[in-house]
Amino acid sequence: MDITTQLYTSYIQSLTKDLLFISESEYPWQTLYLGEDKAQALNRLPFDVSQARPIEVEHLLRNHTKDESWYSTEELATAEKYRQFLSLLKEEVKNVSAYKFGEIEVHIYIIAQLPNGEWIAMKTISVET
Repeated sequence: MDITTQLYTSYIQSLTKDLLFISESEYPWQTLYLGEDKAQALNRLPFDVSQARPIEVEHLLRNHTKDESWYSTEELATAEKYRQFLSLLKEEVKNVSAYKFGEIEVHIYIIAQLPNGEWIAMKTISVET
């Protein structure tokens, strides 16, 4: 893992610090280093990507990035952090893919390639009954 990867990983960790993915439960985000090539990255995931359900990142984060008139100051700040996270995924990294795997306790992985070519993932859990 080179310095670029370390810097991006630290930046993503700071963006997702204290962010919870809210579904029927609330789970934090974790950042994982996946390796230097896509095949290696996909092999490090704890599921077979061909068996996972792909999802668009914008759709995945849609409820977390919007502002509502009844939101508290804290909720507005959380939505802004999610928008920054989404902006990073859309503008600063490439080859972004998101996958859901499992039933009820659904594992979510967002996989991305950094500018230096290395791969990382951001993961969380969603409870969906």
